[in-house]
Amino acid sequence: MNQELRDLFLYLSGLAALGFGMVGLLLAFGNVLLQSCCNSVLITNDSVLYALGGRIWFPVLWAGLGIAILMLTVKRRS
Repeated sequence: MNQELRDLFLYLSGLAALGFGMVGLLLAFGNVLLQSCCNSVLITNDSVLYALGGRIWFPVLWAGLGIAILMLTVKRRS
């Protein structure tokens, strides 16, 4: 039972990190589009959203972390 709970926690952590990556990519591209067409800024350096999509490599790191955790979980289950 303990092993199953740990695997479930890893799986949910991986999905959460992957979700943060996807949301971050949407925020990063939305920020670029707003800057180019409307001359407006969605994400500033001091906002909470900066950790998700402030730089293009932040969401890539989140998504990579999520994929790595999910692959680790699948490897442990088989």
